[in-house]
Amino acid sequence: MRDNAKAKILRATERLLAKRGFAGVSLRDIARAAKVSQPLIHHHFENKQLLFKAVQARIVEKFQHVAPPNDTPPEDLVSSLFTRLYELFRKDPTLVRILAWCHLEDDLAPWPGEESFIRDVVKHLSKAQTQGLAPASVHGASLLVLAQALAMTWWQFRDFYARFYDGQTRSTPKHDAKFFKDALALLRTQ
Repeated sequence: MRDNAKAKILRATERLLAKRGFAGVSLRDIARAAKVSQPLIHHHFENKQLLFKAVQARIVEKFQHVAPPNDTPPEDLVSSLFTRLYELFRKDPTLVRILAWCHLEDDLAPWPGEESFIRDVVKHLSKAQTQGLAPASVHGASLLVLAQALAMTWWQFRDFYARFYDGQTRSTPKHDAKFFKDALALLRTQ
């Protein structure tokens, strides 16, 4: 029961953070959304800041699954990274909103586990760069930022940008595929 309550609290917090950001969410709001008591939230997380850190750790864990596996051939590293980021944001649009809120609220401190995730991905990309399979003139961290920015921006604003493809006001799977293909080509450019 306790693990179930903790998971409900974390899921409710993610949903609310995506809608209103950290400053716009109270423990009372979270308790109501999770259908638990406020004392139960305090039992699991002590305070709002620790609850938010737990949500951040959950999100970083989702990103850790984005890192290409160690056995990914170097020639596939950049496309694998972008594909995984693209799919992560497609499957979980709340991530885009939570990350946007963090930037709007000027919360730019590293999240739990984030720095080691970035180091691992940069190490993988550097391996591809040494073999001439990724742009050597661009730092691995920059490739990661570009891949994440491209994927995140597309999923955040794709309905807006659809009109520039063919005049439609809603994005379609065709637009998604075209953007995906173009972004991969850009990331592979040497």
